[in-house]
Amino acid sequence: MLPDEPQTFGRRLRKARQARHLTLRQLAAEVGRDYSTVSNWENDNYLPPIDVATKLGEVLGVGAGWLMAGAETQTVRPEAIPDI
Repeated sequence: MLPDEPQTFGRRLRKARQARHLTLRQLAAEVGRDYSTVSNWENDNYLPPIDVATKLGEVLGVGAGWLMAGAETQTVRPEAIPDI
């Protein structure tokens, strides 16, 4: 993780939302949640379910892994997985 990278889910969510120039209300509508719910996520009061985190990532153009843990996601090609 880079030193200037946000350290919490809420900070990463806010950073990604602002980068897309979305308001809390707009993001809430995109993911089918109430404005206050998204506000609670940004304030680190609680975390969204994983399916909603995935939807947030899709809307914001970031990976759910980055949102949830600051982790970079990698795509694994099926042919790269050895047969067992």
